[in-house]
Amino acid sequence: MLNPESPSTAPALIDPASKAFQSLLDKLAPTEATVLIVGETGTGKDLFAMQLHRLSPRGEKPFVALNCGGIAPSLLDSE
Repeated sequence: MLNPESPSTAPALIDPASKAFQSLLDKLAPTEATVLIVGETGTGKDLFAMQLHRLSPRGEKPFVALNCGGIAPSLLDSE
């Protein structure tokens, strides 16, 4: 659940599952790890990806989203 009252530029994560995921993002963001976020349509994967990018050392650089489901399997490896 997102908190629209939050003064920060990123949505505030307030439910327990989101808080746990935010904790994970906080641990991953400063690393050079490659992260694959998977889930059903409409679960907010893009929001978590943007938050991870924002918190990372690359946060000042452009965020580039790639929808792997929209790429032909034969082209996926080249991406």
